[in-house]
Amino acid sequence: MQPNLVTFTCLINGCCKNGEIGSALKLYDEMLQQKLRPNVFTFNAFVDGLCKNGMVERADERFERMQEVGLEANSVVYTSLIDGYFKGGV
Repeated sequence: MQPNLVTFTCLINGCCKNGEIGSALKLYDEMLQQKLRPNVFTFNAFVDGLCKNGMVERADERFERMQEVGLEANSVVYTSLIDGYFKGGV
């Protein structure tokens, strides 16, 4: 049985929360290889995790990528970015 989008998003979220960004990116690539399209929750996991790990510029890149694929940010994404900018001094 193959993992679905929800499973991948949960795994990505866990990796990001633990600072394992490389593992999260590998899962993201695997998800794309399985033709699963990330949703706003997937991108939020990255944005939040990257911001909490002091990688605000990379979080901003993910935010831009989210917009490029046609997804609209929600308040959770914006809150994560604002928190990251505030704590990161950007």
